Amino acid sequence: MLKDNYSQGRMTKAVGTNATYFSDWENYDNNLDSLTAFLKGEDGQYSSPYNILKELINEKNGNSVVDSESSVIKYISDALKSKNISFQRKTLENWIKGKSAPQGNENSKKLAFQIAFALDLNVRDCTNMISKMLFLRAFNFKKPDEIVFYYFIKNNLQYNDAVDFFESLDFSDGTKCDAKETRVVFDDIDNLNSLNELKSYLEINAGAFADQLVTAHRYYKLLLETSLKILGSDNVDNLLETIFGFDARSAKKDKTISKISKFAPYVKLNFPSSINFSKALNNTNISEDIIRKAIILLHFYIFFADGVENEYGSFIGLEEYKSSINNILWDCGFSPLYSRNPYDVIFIICVVNSDEAITPLEMFQEIYCSMYLDYAFDDQFSEEQE
Repeated sequence: MLKDNYSQGRMTKAVGTNATYFSDWENYDNNLDSLTAFLKGEDGQYSSPYNILKELINEKNGNSVVDSESSVIKYISDALKSKNISFQRKTLENWIKGKSAPQGNENSKKLAFQIAFALDLNVRDCTNMISKMLFLRAFNFKKPDEIVFYYFIKNNLQYNDAVDFFESLDFSDGTKCDAKETRVVFDDIDNLNSLNELKSYLEINAGAFADQLVTAHRYYKLLLETSLKILGSDNVDNLLETIFGFDARSAKKDKTISKISKFAPYVKLNFPSSINFSKALNNTNISEDIIRKAIILLHFYIFFADGVENEYGSFIGLEEYKSSINNILWDCGFSPLYSRNPYDVIFIICVVNSDEAITPLEMFQEIYCSMYLDYAFDDQFSEEQE
């Protein structure tokens, strides 16, 4: 059925932050490379660290201070050295030259924070830089070290002093404190007025940081339960089959989405699957990326399970959808839906290009097919037909 629907040729090509709609197979077929390039990030739609940092430096200085890769590297390196911040120069050079991308891990985030301190960024600019380069929330308020970085950046203090301050903390007396939701911790931190108050808060509430995804985990369980209720099943595999239009359990080990699909590496990383859903549900080896992607997918399914009209009978637009999912992401402490995030943009494309004839969920299934199934299962489909 999916192959039949797919061959009718309803698909999209994204242009800038908008999307142009294609309604026939001929146009879609001719522009498959363009769509693939966009979703893989090959056509410049996703800003590189070089472009992000160049723009940030020039905006901060009010003129064109840097205009090349070498000048950006030199400017940032000099700024880091001037503040005696030890950093991985080779990693910085690889980011700027496009030889490697930030991985969204602890080492990448550490370098991003170092750059933020070196450039004297405020909280807003630091948040924008990290969310654009790493596709992560800038400050995780369930991690004491990132709380310290937030406070020090907010108050124009120095990186090395932040590191020394964090290393001086003694968490031994606060381990029995109950976990707190991210929004509560954020409000608490924002009301602190001195380093002594920050030190006391972090040490007394050490136990509050044990479960760093307590709010996200609560939302995930609620969204999963709601999705299964809509489906009328208690089987996660059946739910994923309904969302993707394909039973992933039938995929061979060498034909999984992480190995064969044309999605960008960041999309394939921690892509929603039965295994990752189980990890999120049981809070086992869970990462922020796994649960954020799962929450976006489940919310998308719930939001459009009944089509493209809201409860008032009006057509659901992009702003209405983004407002709903961003409220959840904010509560979880995650970065909002971002049109240059290769994963997020899939859902934006689906909403922008839906109408009475094709729902966002159907559009999602066609993109999934064009970027994965059409490459992974052509031989399998041929064998079955024979």
